[in-house]
Amino acid sequence: IAGDRMIDAGADAWWHVRELSVRGYAEVLRELPRLLRLRGALRLPAQARGMVLFAHGSGTTRRDPVNRFVARRLARAGFATLLVDLLQDHESHDRHNVFDIEMQARRLAEVADWLAHEQPLRLGYFGTGVGTGVALMAAAKAPEGVAAIVSRGGRPDTALHCIPQVKAPTLFIQEEDGLGWVEAAYRATTAEKEL
Repeated sequence: IAGDRMIDAGADAWWHVRELSVRGYAEVLRELPRLLRLRGALRLPAQARGMVLFAHGSGTTRRDPVNRFVARRLARAGFATLLVDLLQDHESHDRHNVFDIEMQARRLAEVADWLAHEQPLRLGYFGTGVGTGVALMAAAKAPEGVAAIVSRGGRPDTALHCIPQVKAPTLFIQEEDGLGWVEAAYRATTAEKEL
């Protein structure tokens, strides 16, 4: 991909930037340096009813079979989905990064901001594992931008200090194991909620 100046300087481009602008890629390319650090899998059905942004737990990626299954089911129901890896490959090997929910919440909020510009759909978060705290913290930082949250398992209590700022209806899904963590987050939630 190159423009006139790059081609004049000797760049061997497969596509001219004008061609990509017609296709709508130029806007994405402007954001590419910032977005390259994150990878995701986007499903965008025609006439999508909303966008569900996934935040997964430690040790999982956008390729997690359970989250991919959920994303497929949501897509069949008419929702766009984005499973995003909030850590780069080299970051995911450091346990400190894996449990740094503040860093991951900032990144999730950046992705949500980008989505609001690129695909202005109502946004929901689907958090699993450590991603439950990440989703809740990101929702607390931008409460008007999130329409709903699903917290499946994990540690939503890691965002306990900011949960009262969450305005979106929140569904907590948890088996018996770890129920105490979820109950603490449920009690702190002031928005419409269900366990």
